[in-house]
Amino acid sequence: MGIWLLLYRLLDGGYFLWRGIHKWYTPPQVWLVPRVNAALPTTPLAPIIRQFIYPHLQVFSLTLGTVEAVAGAMMLANVGRRIAGWVLFTLNVIFLLTLGFKEPHDLGLNLFMALTNLMFARIDPARVQYRARPASFAPGRAARLQRREGRL
Repeated sequence: MGIWLLLYRLLDGGYFLWRGIHKWYTPPQVWLVPRVNAALPTTPLAPIIRQFIYPHLQVFSLTLGTVEAVAGAMMLANVGRRIAGWVLFTLNVIFLLTLGFKEPHDLGLNLFMALTNLMFARIDPARVQYRARPASFAPGRAARLQRREGRL
């Protein structure tokens, strides 16, 4: 179990690091405006987006990219994992409320990533231990052997 959590944490951190760097180099008119404009009629956050985000689009884009890149790097390095998990959970919930109602694939993806980032914020992977079963163990076999020997 621990190796899968490690691999998923690395994948999650790498994805958000890439997304943050991508937002530094791509203008918000390319990655943000078309998708959010299409989703504005269905999102409950439309008044907030119109009032606070659109007037400061470039600053918002660079800030969001920086937050995603830093949180992704923290997940990759396993430094401040709880903080990074909560930050990425919050961002995914905001993305879910913004785009999820217009783009169903984003609804599922953002919900899944929000829940897994919440898991990373709450679970310490160092305490998750994998215990291998002995090769000869099968769940029904032990009971059958005990019945045969009269211990059950």
